[in-house]
Amino acid sequence: MKKPPHTSRISSTVESSLLRGRVEVSLGNQGVTHLAHNQLVIGMNESQKRYWLKNKAYYESKRQEYRAKIRQEIRKYKESHPCIRCGESHPACLAFHHIDPKTKESEIANAVVRGWGWVRVLEEIEKCVILCANCHAKEHDSSKESS
Repeated sequence: MKKPPHTSRISSTVESSLLRGRVEVSLGNQGVTHLAHNQLVIGMNESQKRYWLKNKAYYESKRQEYRAKIRQEIRKYKESHPCIRCGESHPACLAFHHIDPKTKESEIANAVVRGWGWVRVLEEIEKCVILCANCHAKEHDSSKESS
């Protein structure tokens, strides 16, 4: 099977695959192409898939708005929770550190990209403590030394 050209746009080959519930996914510049299910179209009938394809710019803008809203909630959370070690309070310097890595479902930033709702993100945040970038780096360095 001939590989589709690497482009950031959805090609007609991919669109037809999308209508069948599959999409060809190119992994960067490695030239490897895999077939994967597209989470957005699973469970849709043909009419719904066509509608989605015609209106994907609208859906993408709504998805971006939703992600921005969740990111804003995360920023507000950080503004009211300084680093537990040194007291740094600037949100750009703060990170979520999972207390028990075994309970970690996802990193908070990845949860936003995956489209998690605020309640689910907050449940993940409850498994964390807030550390500034320096304290977070020290925490991970000390955990490597102890293992």
